Amino acid sequence: MKLIITEKDSAAQKIAQILGSGVTTRQHGGGRRKVKSYAFEWKAEPTVAIGLSGHVMETVFPDTYRRWSLKYLGDMIRKPDLAWVTDDASAGILSALRTVAKGADEVIIATDYDREGELIGHEALEILRGDALRRHPHDKPEKDGKRGTSAKVVAPVAEDGDPTPHAKAMLPAKVVDRHHRARYSALTAAEVKAAFTKPTTLDFGLAEAAHTRQDIDLIWGAVLTRFISLASHRYGAEFLSVGRVQTPTLRLVVDRELQRRAFVPVPYWEIKAQLERDGQTVDVAHAKGRFESEQEAQAALARARADEAVVTGYAVKPRKLSSPTPFNTTALMSAAAAVGVSPSRTMRAAESLYLDGLISYPRTDNTVYPPSLELGAICATLSRHEPVADVARELAATPRLKPTAGSRRSTDHPPVHPVDVPKTVLSGDRDKVYDLVVRRFLATLMPAAVIEGQRLDVRLGTEPFLARGSRVATPGFLRVYQKYASQRDRALVPCSEGDVFGVLDLHSESKETQPPVRYSQSSLIEKMEELGLGTKATRADMIQHLYDRNYVRDNPVEPTELGIALIGAFDVAMREAPVDISSPQMTAQLETQMDAITEGQLQRAEVVGESQQLLEQAWKLLSEHIEPIRERIKSGAAEDRGEGMVLGVCQKCGGQLKVLRGKTGKRFVACVGKEGELPTPAIGSEAPKRPGCGQTFPLPQKGVIMVTGNNCPECGWPEIKVTGASGRGRPWVLCIDLDCPTKEKYHRRKARRS
Repeated sequence: MKLIITEKDSAAQKIAQILGSGVTTRQHGGGRRKVKSYAFEWKAEPTVAIGLSGHVMETVFPDTYRRWSLKYLGDMIRKPDLAWVTDDASAGILSALRTVAKGADEVIIATDYDREGELIGHEALEILRGDALRRHPHDKPEKDGKRGTSAKVVAPVAEDGDPTPHAKAMLPAKVVDRHHRARYSALTAAEVKAAFTKPTTLDFGLAEAAHTRQDIDLIWGAVLTRFISLASHRYGAEFLSVGRVQTPTLRLVVDRELQRRAFVPVPYWEIKAQLERDGQTVDVAHAKGRFESEQEAQAALARARADEAVVTGYAVKPRKLSSPTPFNTTALMSAAAAVGVSPSRTMRAAESLYLDGLISYPRTDNTVYPPSLELGAICATLSRHEPVADVARELAATPRLKPTAGSRRSTDHPPVHPVDVPKTVLSGDRDKVYDLVVRRFLATLMPAAVIEGQRLDVRLGTEPFLARGSRVATPGFLRVYQKYASQRDRALVPCSEGDVFGVLDLHSESKETQPPVRYSQSSLIEKMEELGLGTKATRADMIQHLYDRNYVRDNPVEPTELGIALIGAFDVAMREAPVDISSPQMTAQLETQMDAITEGQLQRAEVVGESQQLLEQAWKLLSEHIEPIRERIKSGAAEDRGEGMVLGVCQKCGGQLKVLRGKTGKRFVACVGKEGELPTPAIGSEAPKRPGCGQTFPLPQKGVIMVTGNNCPECGWPEIKVTGASGRGRPWVLCIDLDCPTKEKYHRRKARRS
């Protein structure tokens, strides 16, 4: 019997349907532990396919480090004593795997072909062979139910009565050792059949690189998260997450924000006019551009006063707009973010489309189509997709297609491309991502567009003015990709030298230079790739994690005061460090070492050991600055909660409405009187009373509060904007008065619940 192991259930089902006929589905377990396997005939032999649902093993510390304490951190760095054990959450999957593996004489690993997929395949082989640990060897055996039910499933009992830490073998070692590895880039019949016709073996170098990353990320994440959380007295759900990739990514956002805050705007003036000819208008600006003084601008404005503008020049210059290069993961996330789909949502949608056999594997660095990719056949398939059918048919009929190529070439997977058309109507993010992938693929096969750049020069009075415009002369790839291309200047009215325009308006505008723009999610993804932060598979999750921990908000990405304080805490301690562990450079260096492990140039122990030395240096410096770290984080968290923030004016007495925090820790709004007003003195045993008229309002206890500067049009009390801590969904604006007529819906829901 043949045993096929995939990374996910949907992949196992798809492969079974492609390779066999008369597929029989069997269910193992029930409830949340329900697992399916798929039995069928393949090559005249019984075959079973089963999906693992991701990683089934994890790297863990011994139980001696379970308690969070500053005194254990040194040992966690120097003597982490890590073990690779079966994941308790996968107990149901391992039980099902044991059942279906009985009698197998051939094992085929068919997980995704990347670092994580190769490691998952390695995990499966370890478990099948009996080499996997079910618990840390230095931990005491636990009673059934303490650490999941896996003890009942895989733990035999040794002669002395103590359960062995190893899982019981599921197959003979000789069967596991002669395993095969099927590598495919799309869940299509052609790809899958080709992969299973010519299988290889597992790439243990790739798996070892992923395992190294697990070890380093666990040590760094656990030590730094515990130190920062304990040092700042942030316990339980309020702990502060710190990570090897997450924190340098946050630094990019924070550094940009600090540049914005330090920016000093410089005033300047521009002169603009609106002209009209034959019912068509055109906007022009003074050819000088910026005037550094208002006096100079007003003088030029006076010299430009005229009823007519005379054309002194009109030029048209064609230029080529090159077709885009194929999508790798980063480019796909960046393009999708530009149209409103966040990187994490893009990857979820792309993964779903891949598992449905509609696009190729979405995690790839490659931007060059391999010669083996049948571009014409894909175009013929897309001719059945109505939105692009005409263009796809034309390309399918082209004898020799000449695709564009990017600068990144790899052999693991081709660039992201469509492989089939949907049989049902797609919706939401899946529809947006599929449309983007389809149109990008077709655009890479089409010629460049020709854009005519236009320049109009006119004279108003004695002053020169100009306007620029453009029009599409030859659409080329823009026939399918116009909706995703950069916006261009509007086309100008064709004219000749000596033509006259009427002047509808002439004015000067006062402006200021602007600070550096914040990163958008798409530009942040691109910057992470440029600096080597994370991988194609982890970048989207890293950005989402910053939102989930309330370190950033909105898009463009703005750091919260807590996020700024966290980076500030590292700045305090890292001034004397040879390498700042929160810097992108340090993390990028480790990513390079992962590649060296894949190529066999470095060993896991070497890379982990070097990272431990860096971490110990940082930990010692951090330990010397606990107090300033604590104060920075405490201050940043208080600002995010809005403590002390003035929301507006009290209607009752004209005092200030401030955000305060009560004895129970809940925040609320209270009138604190007019500026400079003092508390009422204590009388007898009574405590002094807070200044103000006593007016209070409750506030949402989660999320970040921001002042809008507006009052509610219904009741007149201030409105606030609240941003969700997770970064998901839109910020909402609400009146602070619960009795406001705008809260009628809220009161109705509350009444129904009671």
